[in-house]
Amino acid sequence: MEAHIQHLNARGLKFLSAAAPLMPEDSDRVGSVIEADTEWTLPSPPAPAIDILVWGRPSLPPNTPVAVAVKAAMKRELAILGLRRALGAPYAIRAVHRLSPPHWRWSPVRNGVRALLLSGVLVEVVGGRTTSRILDAIADDVGSDGSVRRFCIGTGGAILARVRQRDSSWAFLRAAITSDVADPTAAGEGLAHLPPACASWAPRLLGWGTTRGCSWTLESVLPGRRPRRVTSDTIRQVSRLCLQLPSADGPSSALFEDLQMLATALPDRAARIQRLAAPAARIVEGLPSVMRHGDLWSGNLLAQGAKICGVVDWGSWHPRAVPGSDLLHLFAVERALATGRHIGQVWREQPWASPAFLQATSEYWSALGLAPEPRILEAVGVAWWASLIAGNLARLPLVRHDERWLKCNVDAVLG
Repeated sequence: MEAHIQHLNARGLKFLSAAAPLMPEDSDRVGSVIEADTEWTLPSPPAPAIDILVWGRPSLPPNTPVAVAVKAAMKRELAILGLRRALGAPYAIRAVHRLSPPHWRWSPVRNGVRALLLSGVLVEVVGGRTTSRILDAIADDVGSDGSVRRFCIGTGGAILARVRQRDSSWAFLRAAITSDVADPTAAGEGLAHLPPACASWAPRLLGWGTTRGCSWTLESVLPGRRPRRVTSDTIRQVSRLCLQLPSADGPSSALFEDLQMLATALPDRAARIQRLAAPAARIVEGLPSVMRHGDLWSGNLLAQGAKICGVVDWGSWHPRAVPGSDLLHLFAVERALATGRHIGQVWREQPWASPAFLQATSEYWSALGLAPEPRILEAVGVAWWASLIAGNLARLPLVRHDERWLKCNVDAVLG
């Protein structure tokens, strides 16, 4: 990959991961990646040797104050107009990709306003020579009938796009720089680990590989759309799907890996993490282990009417997790979204002991031969929290320096 990038000024790994597949395919062509600063300062005119320039910024955090978001949106739009005027021959804008923020809830109007204010942008600038991108080479490798023109950016930074196959069917493509946190290889491994019983509701892995330093996966496209809300019936349906996930011999290893990640990332809190986790770890040693999805929330569910018909985005999976942690994630995250509170604040309410959660998951515990006793449920709560925080720290490394985020999501739990 380094051979394709002559100039690199990408402070965020997410921006670099998204920009990497847009670099030139041919080793004799040169690309430049420049992440704009918070003022959206225009880059200097590209040097004559640059064949592709990728410039812009990721979307703003969801908790950005409205006044700050409005000012940033105005600067963003003025910068795009200024870039069009500032480009000299032979350079021209090939595409402007809007990087929308995550849509936490199903609300077209609200999401439209959020996108207008919080969106980032990724601008492709091309020189005078016709230059194929790595993404085009990937499209060719997966059997697409043309180049990828429209895409979105996942939470971690991977390019996500629907591509039409040569047989006229549609498939879902993920691509990102290899070995990055957004590398879709993990999602491919998760799909490959699923048993045939899951084929009716999980994407089929159609292919995966590496092209010019970028990893990619190709998945089947499932029907349905995100459910409007998560109900008790939604959780019951998802619990039946979770029962089809494979189990493993011996206790869970996911909790211990997540706790080690937390202690390493937050060394000043390591002792408190250990004190919180010690009782749960003893309980988990006596529980069976199951495969987990790892990010099971409404945004990764597909529904047709009231029926849940698909679960997507398997990049956070683990083969040996604590049973029930996926279902608690679905229940608790929905509560956090509905109330506008942080995960740590929801955790302190002990959602695992909620009558609504226990009623919706009773069939699940019975099928596993487990009694949802308070000590077991609290261990599930610790495992869910550790998994969620470890995932956030992996995907968004900068949050470890965000004292407000740490206070609301980590210290609120550790005490």
